[in-house]
Amino acid sequence: MATTLKIETVVELGITDTLDPGKMEPAKVYGSDETKLVDGKPVFPVRGVFAADEKGYAVNVYVKLRNKPTAPIIATPFAPKRIELVNPVATVFVANNHRIAYSVVADSVHAVDDGEKAAK
Repeated sequence: MATTLKIETVVELGITDTLDPGKMEPAKVYGSDETKLVDGKPVFPVRGVFAADEKGYAVNVYVKLRNKPTAPIIATPFAPKRIELVNPVATVFVANNHRIAYSVVADSVHAVDDGEKAAK
């Protein structure tokens, strides 16, 4: 059973793939070519997301955005980029590997500079 919750604090994550708004396509309903809608509007998946819990363990996170970023956020597996989500809402579920996972829909995303601390 999935539980939906509003994340009250800023969600800090990272990406290992460049997030280019010009190349982002709307998410599709699993197993079809139909566009996935959230609240009647398309959402855009973010690829290469990684996250860790407070103990440093990897967490499964799937992120979709209501709005594409205004400019590319450059990242690679060898130079990942920290990101923050704006107004994230998460659904918590048990993934295929029997671990807790999060499906997050956020209004938008922005990069966090290397020296900048995430707002709490």
